[in-house]
Amino acid sequence: MSFFEQYGKVLQELYDISNPIIKYKIDKEFYGKDNISIEQYISFEDSSIKYWLNTYNSDKIHGREDCAYENSIAKLLEYGLTKNDQTFNQLFSILLEDEHWKVDTSFEGILMKTVKYPFLIRAGYYDNKHINSYFHDRLQKIEKAIETYGYDFKDINNKIPQKYKDQFIFKFNNKLESLPTFYDLYAFAFYPHNNADTTRRIEKIVQYLLDEKFQNIPKKAYIHDIEKKRYYAAGNVYHACMIEERKLLTIFLLSHFKTVGGNDLFMNELKKLLSYRCHDGFYEFDKSLIKEKKDGYYIYSGSHMGLGEKRSNTNWRKIESTFWMLKILLNLETNNIEVLP
Repeated sequence: MSFFEQYGKVLQELYDISNPIIKYKIDKEFYGKDNISIEQYISFEDSSIKYWLNTYNSDKIHGREDCAYENSIAKLLEYGLTKNDQTFNQLFSILLEDEHWKVDTSFEGILMKTVKYPFLIRAGYYDNKHINSYFHDRLQKIEKAIETYGYDFKDINNKIPQKYKDQFIFKFNNKLESLPTFYDLYAFAFYPHNNADTTRRIEKIVQYLLDEKFQNIPKKAYIHDIEKKRYYAAGNVYHACMIEERKLLTIFLLSHFKTVGGNDLFMNELKKLLSYRCHDGFYEFDKSLIKEKKDGYYIYSGSHMGLGEKRSNTNWRKIESTFWMLKILLNLETNNIEVLP
C-alpha cells in the first residue's frame, strides 16, 4: 500500500488538531501545495516564530546558545521558513557575501563555513556561487579522506603531545581531507537530488558512514590543526554518528537516502520509533526524542526538535511525534524503501 493509503487518515486527523506551523508543513510537504506561504497560517509576530527571528545574533555562528546562527536558523527552517520569506532572507542572506567565504584553512575557519553551509542549502540558497562551491569542495574532501584512509583514520604513528597521548587523534590533514560530519549529513539530505552523479556520490558517503567502524568514533576525539598546532575536540557529536541525544534528527536526515533501506543500524532504530505507535494510529515518543531545550545544540544534541506545540497541550507529544514519524515514512516511500507498519 502507498503512504497515503496506509497513513492518510491519521495524517488528516493530525492536521485537524495541530498548530498552524504543522498545518503549513503538512500542506507543503505532504500534500504538495507549492503556492502557499507560512504567513498565510501564522504571523511572524507570533511568539513561537518571533523569538527565533529576534534572538539571532549574527556575530555568533557556532555554539549552544539559542542566539547562535546554527540554532536559530535551524529552528526557523524546521518551522518551514526559507529564503522566500522576506524577513528570513533579510537576516540570513548577508551570510552569502564574499567576506564570509574567504579562504581560511585553519580548523576554526573551516568549521565556521561547515556550520554555515548546510542550513543555507536547506533555506534554498544552494545555487549561490559560494554555497555551491563549498558543497562540492566538502564532497571532494570527504571522498579523498574515505579513499585514503577507509576506516583506518586513527593516528598511531605521529608524535603526539603528552596531554593528548592517550586520546583518539585523527590522522587526516584537516586542510585537505575530512570525514563526514553531522553538518555534512544535513547538507546532503537537503541538497537537491537532481544530478545523478552527485546523488550517487552522496549515497556512497552515507553508506560509508553507516558502517559500525565509523559509528564507533569515540565521544572524545581530536583533530590536529597543523597550521595552528592545536588540537580541537571533534568526537562523535561532530561527526555523522547516531548518538542517543539526537537519534530522531539522525533518523530523519538518513531517511532522505536510498542506501539506508539495506542498513541494519538504520532499520533497527526505525523499528524502535515505529514501536511507539498508539492504538489510534498516532505515535508518542519519549520526551527525550522530541525535546525543546533552551540554549542547547540543535546539531550536537537534538535540543530543538519541537514543532511549536504548546507544552501545556496534553497532546503535544502525540502531535509532534506523529508528524516526525509520518515525515520519515514519507521520505522512505519516496526512496522506494518498504516499511511494515
